[in-house]
Amino acid sequence: MDEDSLEVWRNGEPIRLSATEFKLLRFMMINEERVISKAQILSYVWNVDFASDSRNVEIYVHYLRRKLNLPDEQLIRTIRGVGYQLRSQ
Repeated sequence: MDEDSLEVWRNGEPIRLSATEFKLLRFMMINEERVISKAQILSYVWNVDFASDSRNVEIYVHYLRRKLNLPDEQLIRTIRGVGYQLRSQ
């Protein structure tokens, strides 16, 4: 991840991300292997509290999964009732 150019690569291949996807991935990478809640993600990515629509988190996590996951490797794990975890490779 290059924060200056907002570029991301996986296995040497560039991945095109929106600004919001980039910010979400950055937050997940900062907290790699930690379980982060939807409330924490909403606060960091959208600067809103949990009372706001948490569906945005689910939608953008879905977008990242489509772009980052390989068929045999799931990087973003859902922890039911808690949040999400970015796993190290």
